[in-house]
Amino acid sequence: MDRWSVGKLVPVEWWARRWVRWVVVITTWVVIYGALAVFWRLVLGRSWTDAIVFAVVVAVCNAVIQGWLLRTRQSSSRSPG
Repeated sequence: MDRWSVGKLVPVEWWARRWVRWVVVITTWVVIYGALAVFWRLVLGRSWTDAIVFAVVVAVCNAVIQGWLLRTRQSSSRSPG
């Protein structure tokens, strides 16, 4: 099957695997929140414990808010009208 058939891009086989996507997501989170913790430590002069706790709190808040928004979107799409 041609990748461009029927006007749709068929996903590349390695990207279609769920574990590959999760590895990319987790790696991205570690890099972003790790950089945030280093910034918190070096620029603001806090302890490493404070920096890591701050990064974890931001990550958890991000995950909870995304889950809440996903549920809100799903419930609003199911409701009639």
